[in-house]
Amino acid sequence: MELIVTSQQDPAGTNMYNLFVKEFGFIEDGEFDGKPRYKRDDYVLINVKKTVLELEYLNEHFSPEIYLVGSKHQSAQKVKSLTCHTPGNWAKAEFGGNDRELCVSPPLYLHAVLQELKKFPDQEFIKNYEVTHHGPSSMNAPMLFAEVGGSEEEWNNIDACRAVCRALLVQPKLGEAHIANGFGGTHYAPSFSKLTHTAIGHICPKYHLDNLDEEMVLQSFEKTFPRAKFAVIDWKGCNKEQRDKLISIFEKNNIEWKRIKEVD
Repeated sequence: MELIVTSQQDPAGTNMYNLFVKEFGFIEDGEFDGKPRYKRDDYVLINVKKTVLELEYLNEHFSPEIYLVGSKHQSAQKVKSLTCHTPGNWAKAEFGGNDRELCVSPPLYLHAVLQELKKFPDQEFIKNYEVTHHGPSSMNAPMLFAEVGGSEEEWNNIDACRAVCRALLVQPKLGEAHIANGFGGTHYAPSFSKLTHTAIGHICPKYHLDNLDEEMVLQSFEKTFPRAKFAVIDWKGCNKEQRDKLISIFEKNNIEWKRIKEVD
């Protein structure tokens, strides 16, 4: 079972919930958190009372293959965006989850979702991965977020919300040999987002690399499913000291690594 989660507190997510019911063939199948629960094939759809940053309580009610969260994305710059990412915290948990804890990342699903989001025709929207950030961080199955950003206007853009719905229903196409975790670059991961034949799971951005340690690097590989086969360094997206530290950790732990120019 693949569990699609939206929040009653999230306008974009609630728009997605309504679209799934009206346009994507979901049939009512019970109730959860005071709202109808819906089902289609192996998908179950719920609209929860809590925010999408505090979903750990779902562990008590569901044991899905994957959690697929549809939500808004809020940015100070109000960047128009369609994005996807794994939740988790490389350092202090400032927006849900636990300090230094990563959710399990589903790179094959993330890749499929991003490729579908890229089909959205409005060129004012960027279509990118985001780096691993915010909660929840402790779920009983892999989790990804697919989001519409970055202001109330975009959250209520039904075409953009529909694009996220379509993306959440896409199944992975890449094989496991092409799975990697990414290190370096900025929050919207532009270099990693250009890859078409490599599925990226966790991404640790440049702004966390100075404090990144071996424990967190190893956790990122342990919590990627299927497991990442190698690491990719955004070479220009980090400085020499950061690159040297990463390479030292990778080589000590027999983790294959590549520069981003070596993958596609």
